[in-house]
Amino acid sequence: MKSNKEKAIFRSPDYIFSTHLNKRIEQRSIKMEWIIDTIEKPDITEKIADDEVHFFKKIIAFNKQFLKVVYNPITGIIVTAHFDRKITKKYIQ
Repeated sequence: MKSNKEKAIFRSPDYIFSTHLNKRIEQRSIKMEWIIDTIEKPDITEKIADDEVHFFKKIIAFNKQFLKVVYNPITGIIVTAHFDRKITKKYIQ
């Protein structure tokens, strides 16, 4: 993970959104509340490394697709988010 190159642009009381994430939110039609909800109440959590955790949550309002949020717990930066077709296909019911 490129934690030393992550740049923050948006800050909420509890989370920092990376510059990359802010660009992708609009491009991918992702709502900020979905991102926060995915981190706070994930359906699936995968710890990849000390500086990288993936959170997944089924977003009912987005055709039941799974949102993947990549978070760096060391820096507190949410790196990116996207709808993950692979997880959606695996778990959708």
